Amino acid sequence: MKLKIERDDARTIQQNFFPYLSQLIEVKVKSPQATEIEITTWKIIRSLFKTVSLKFDRKLLTDARKFSINFTEAEGIAFYTMLMKMPIDAGQAYMIFLRDSICRVLHKQISEPA
Repeated sequence: MKLKIERDDARTIQQNFFPYLSQLIEVKVKSPQATEIEITTWKIIRSLFKTVSLKFDRKLLTDARKFSINFTEAEGIAFYTMLMKMPIDAGQAYMIFLRDSICRVLHKQISEPA
């Protein structure tokens, strides 16, 4: 899976989306109500999400204005799923647009037959 993105958008994701999503994952992993299977599932998502986060970090170290980030299918699905769980205030139009545009790109690639 491939995501073409501009530096400013990637920085916005890194600074505004990733902290919330990381915290959400940690809450789910440490939830006392979660079953063992749910905790294991969230640990897998946490591992995939950390890899996605590192890929963004590496790309942001370059000075390119636009770049592509390649994901495995599992990383792409985990990233898509977490973005869909992210609540964004209705007044933050740019953030909603950014999330929705990334989700559209990822969903198209997820739903394509292998």
